[in-house]
Amino acid sequence: MSMTSRQPTYTDNLIAFIENSDVSPDLKAASVALIKTYRSRCAEEYKASKSSEEKNVDPNIIQNGKYKGRTVQETLVYDRPYVVWLSNQPFVKKNVAHHTAIKNAIN
Repeated sequence: MSMTSRQPTYTDNLIAFIENSDVSPDLKAASVALIKTYRSRCAEEYKASKSSEEKNVDPNIIQNGKYKGRTVQETLVYDRPYVVWLSNQPFVKKNVAHHTAIKNAIN
């Protein structure tokens, strides 16, 4: 069974650099702890912003691309092939409400 490893992030590299530096152990520990706290806080803020964005999105409005901001129904009238294409995109399929609205409009 093989496990794939992820590429180290900038933060991972920064922590490794600090841990391998010639500064005092106390300064190393404090610096690494501060960076890890900051990374965790940023991740939490990002997750919170994403979940609040998803809650406030109307599934009948196209969220990206050349028809961003238009309704699915309006776009279907002008560019049906685009809406059909959009319905098959992985990023649309992840948002079940939006994918369902598009599929319902097509049928």
